[in-house]
Amino acid sequence: MIERLAEKITRFIYRNTTNDSEMFEVYKYGVEITISSFLNISLILLCSLVISDILAGIAFLISFIILRSFTGGYHAKTYFMCNGLFVLTFLIVYAINCLLNMLSLPFRVLEMLVLLNCMPIILFAPIENKQKRLDEQKKKNLRIKAVITFIIISVAALALCFFNNKYGTLVIITTSAVSVMIVIEILRKRRNKI
Repeated sequence: MIERLAEKITRFIYRNTTNDSEMFEVYKYGVEITISSFLNISLILLCSLVISDILAGIAFLISFIILRSFTGGYHAKTYFMCNGLFVLTFLIVYAINCLLNMLSLPFRVLEMLVLLNCMPIILFAPIENKQKRLDEQKKKNLRIKAVITFIIISVAALALCFFNNKYGTLVIITTSAVSVMIVIEILRKRRNKI
């Protein structure tokens, strides 16, 4: 569905702007990503409205999208799977957040979780995919940005947790999800090489 809609939009843009046939696929991919991203954001906001916690959806989206833009991670094979996995990730993060807030975890446990989350980012980020090849300099720059972004997000989340704000825990769990997706993609790539 997204591919067909992107094809139609791209043909419209292509007819009204340029006739560079080499750029058609680039435009089409850009339109596909834009549509899929808009759909992902809309689905998360809809889910957060349904569970009556719009701030949870916003906190998840901000922390996930910003961190993931520098780290990369698991990529689903279809847009449908991507959208479904993104919603499932949010719902799992939200459920774990509710559980952890009920348990009132000690602050030290949250600090340990942050330290655990940083390991895949430091060791493996950024993760390449077939649509986004990176040279060594770009990898180095993205790794630095990923680590700095992770530190900023984590410090903000820990500060929220220190003041007993439930969204701090949600942001930490969101960074856990990003870290897990990095590990999943690394394992998937290694398995495919065997």
